[in-house]
Amino acid sequence: MKQWLSLILAAALMVAMAACAGDPASVPEGTPGPTADLPEGLSGHPFELADTTYALWRAVRSAQSDGGAEYEIQVLQIGNKAPIQFSMGGNGKLDPKSCLDMRLLMPDGSTISTTGISFFATDEVAGYGAAVGFTFRLASGQALPVQARMFRSDLDAQIEMDLSSLIIVDAAAEAAAQEQPTEEPAIESAAKSAIPEELVGAWAGAGEPVGGGSSIWLDVLVNADGTGSYTFEQAGYLESYPFTLTSETESFYADIPADNQLGISACEGTYEYANNVLTLHITTTFASGRQFEYTANCTKAD
Repeated sequence: MKQWLSLILAAALMVAMAACAGDPASVPEGTPGPTADLPEGLSGHPFELADTTYALWRAVRSAQSDGGAEYEIQVLQIGNKAPIQFSMGGNGKLDPKSCLDMRLLMPDGSTISTTGISFFATDEVAGYGAAVGFTFRLASGQALPVQARMFRSDLDAQIEMDLSSLIIVDAAAEAAAQEQPTEEPAIESAAKSAIPEELVGAWAGAGEPVGGGSSIWLDVLVNADGTGSYTFEQAGYLESYPFTLTSETESFYADIPADNQLGISACEGTYEYANNVLTLHITTTFASGRQFEYTANCTKAD
């Protein structure tokens, strides 16, 4: 189900987001304040870029087999705007591109571009509900610089960033800390794997993309064995794919064909059921590596 909601999110963003241009050429708007007395949990003071307030959060480091490292520099933001441009690729598929980007400013005067950009929701730091992840790949022996430039290409706005106090988090340790050990008896676990009776049936409802945009209408059918199908409609566009729901982990994923029109590589998510409402939290990953999130509330169809 997460995947089918991702598909919906992609279509919603396509309708709602403004188009973007190339890299900015303007003089930086400003520079975040000194790194002394930083707010707890942050690597920099809040700053303004265009119409949004951001704050440098941390970098998640992943070691690579060639001796290099991949860093995802995460920047918190107030609000849930995600400036996205959709363009038609050479293969006839829609390719989403972020208008928000970053460059690493190396000591020798060169720059390093991102290999991926993601937008995601987070509640780990008070006052911020979303974040942007900028992924960089560094070669063996190459260290993160102390400066970077973050910019909005559609608004010709940019800002210099101080990375000297950047908090580095190991990706493996982060994943291990988030794992929830299961110590329930096997018989209880088996009982949880069955689809609850209240979830079986036909559902329908509207959804909203995290970054804003046109509403989506969903029709969902959940079978007793956890399989199902969905139909998505937006502005005359219609899409339908099967999905699988697992009650033990309260998660779902859609079976999206490789040749889908929007170039989606994965669509998955989690769900919550309360007060007769089925709430779906969806993450869609595109072939380009970019991710988008989406939330929909559905009720049982009569």
